[in-house]
Amino acid sequence: VLLNALASAPITALDTGYKGTQLKATMQLGTQKTIFKPKRYPRDVIIEGDPYKGLDMHTAEIVGFHLDGILDFRIAPPVAGRKISLNALKNVTSKALLETYFIQGQFTPHIGSCYFTCPSPSSYAPPPPRLPSPSSYALPSSFALPLFVCPPLLVCPP
Repeated sequence: VLLNALASAPITALDTGYKGTQLKATMQLGTQKTIFKPKRYPRDVIIEGDPYKGLDMHTAEIVGFHLDGILDFRIAPPVAGRKISLNALKNVTSKALLETYFIQGQFTPHIGSCYFTCPSPSSYAPPPPRLPSPSSYALPSSFALPLFVCPPLLVCPP
């Protein structure tokens, strides 16, 4: 039920993202806040080199969620694929995000920013008519999470 809601519930608000290493936006699905990261590369592109060389693949969060379940870690937030139309969502888009939209032929890209690895400004042009992206469940800020300690077989970032 939750994954279906992430993939298809009506979007009631769309706003700029928050701190992090990748371009993202926040979406409201009714009263639930979610995070979406737009597609930046075609699916068949392979990024070589350091892990932070390129931008996230839009399918990586979805794969990570399902792999987490297969390995029985149960630590990844629920994520589902979704396609959105930036043009169709203008009536629920925040002023701050709308100010970053510009028209480029048939595309309506927007300029966003991320705090660590994106060139500034970072833009993307979604393919018409809808932009593929993962929709990640966001826990309410009042929900305190315990400190996660990496399992011994995993290499955790410093």
